[in-house]
Amino acid sequence: MSVNQPEHNDAVLGGEVPHLINSAVLGGIEGVKKRLASSSEETRIAALTDALQYEEVGLDLVIRALEDKVQSTQKAAYLLLRNKKDPKIIRALQGLNYWSWMECLTTLKYHVYMSSLPMTPDGKKIIFGGIGAIHIWNWEENTMQRQILQGHSDEVNFFDFSSDRQIIIGGSWGDARIKVWNWQTGEILCSPMKEYSLGIHSMAVCSDEDTVIVGCMKEGFIKVWNWKINKIIRVIDAYSKGQVQVYISPDKKQLVSAGETSIKIWNWRTSELFYILETQQRIENSAINFEKNIIAVRHSNKIKIFDLQTKKLQLTLQVQKETFSLALSQDGNTLIAGGRGQIQIWSLQTGKLLHTLYGHCDYIQCVTADNNQQIIVSNGHIDGIKVWGVR
Repeated sequence: MSVNQPEHNDAVLGGEVPHLINSAVLGGIEGVKKRLASSSEETRIAALTDALQYEEVGLDLVIRALEDKVQSTQKAAYLLLRNKKDPKIIRALQGLNYWSWMECLTTLKYHVYMSSLPMTPDGKKIIFGGIGAIHIWNWEENTMQRQILQGHSDEVNFFDFSSDRQIIIGGSWGDARIKVWNWQTGEILCSPMKEYSLGIHSMAVCSDEDTVIVGCMKEGFIKVWNWKINKIIRVIDAYSKGQVQVYISPDKKQLVSAGETSIKIWNWRTSELFYILETQQRIENSAINFEKNIIAVRHSNKIKIFDLQTKKLQLTLQVQKETFSLALSQDGNTLIAGGRGQIQIWSLQTGKLLHTLYGHCDYIQCVTADNNQQIIVSNGHIDGIKVWGVR
């Protein structure tokens, strides 16, 4: 038998069947390797797709292409690998600056103040508020589901999911009401709860799913509500004045608050204060990642990253002065900062600016990062919601 005979998966040029589906070109895996070394960009990219037919050997070639000197080849390899769950691929994608390939995928023209843009577990739907209503937007299909929330007289600005992702809690900065519903069925699970005087700045859902922690807009209070009985069960006098941002740890045992010039860690069930991290300057906004035990806080044109475990300052970033919103990637390696007309993406491993996204024409109220879908969602004061990703 000749060594030059075609292999099982080869397409034979000049044969009776001009094209075989799911087959590589003449030469098998060696042919793929030769085409990957081609000077033609189109040839190299086509070879990457064919390489995946050769299982582990082909996969290694695609992973190696993530480090190619040519950006278009890197990007093509990334697009082939990004939705695969193989641990080997996930490790290979860590640290890859795919942010630099991001562009605006779609825009929804909608004008309402939003402090949060939660996504459904599959990353395909974005939940946001409106005057007396909530909207569920499928950004891939550009379809909208709208639900009227009786009892809200103003914009619904704040949202948080329960841990099972079935229940969502929405709050209004204007009318200081909170409503709880099943977002999939639209069923209202409680009558509106009203705070009446101190306003709502942030919310977090506790482990029992019945309790909502509310950071107030004024006077530095944190309020603990049981929505099933519609009753405030505890008030924590956290700060002497100002707004409070609140976060609940994944085990739902610890409450982290950011306000005035300090970060505080509490037992929300007893109001016991565990410890305080002084930031020296007034906190204007914040973001947290419990997996990496880090919190980012902004003061003017500085963002400080604190380690909640060691209680130490890890990193200080010099950012644009007009930074209105922050988000941390789910792996805790990247910070997204929304400013006036631009989104800056920073590496927390190197402290360097990775990329800047342009497209908004005014200040950006809210940014959210979704590692599973590898997208950023942002809301501009004037030009609405934008979804950013690689295509």
